[in-house]
Amino acid sequence: TEADREATRNLMRHLVECYGARINNHVFSPLPGTPLGRAPKGQVDPVTRRLAKELIGRGHAAGHDLG
Repeated sequence: TEADREATRNLMRHLVECYGARINNHVFSPLPGTPLGRAPKGQVDPVTRRLAKELIGRGHAAGHDLG
């Protein structure tokens, strides 16, 4: 839900600002042969993608395939 996405973004900001954390961004990618193997690949909404890219640019995050 949008509330979940906003809570995730707030947590990312909090961890970086308060603890100097480095965020590792990953998109859900189902693995063949697992119970979720046929599930669709995860999607990153534009607002979260912007935040992730901003944090990557500032050296506070890593990640790829953000869509």
